[in-house]
Amino acid sequence: MANKCAQCQAYYACYLCHNALTTHPFAPVAMADLGVLCGACGFEMTGTVYATCTACPNCQHPFNPKCHLHHEIYFC
Repeated sequence: MANKCAQCQAYYACYLCHNALTTHPFAPVAMADLGVLCGACGFEMTGTVYATCTACPNCQHPFNPKCHLHHEIYFC
C-alpha cells in the first residue's frame, strides 16, 4: 500500500520515504479524498474506505495491520 501526500499529490510507501525524497514534509489527505493505493493491484481508495478494511476491496490483498497505528500521520 502507498499513501498520497496532499501537498505534492504523489504516492509513497510511507511518510519517512516521502520526507527523505522531497523538499517538503508529508501532508495528510482528507479521509474523503483518494489517498491510499493498493500496492498489489493499483486500486485507489479513500481514507474512509481504507479505515473499514483489512484487505484491498478490489483484490483482497491484506493490508499491514500495523499501518492503522499511523492514521493521524496520513489522514486529516
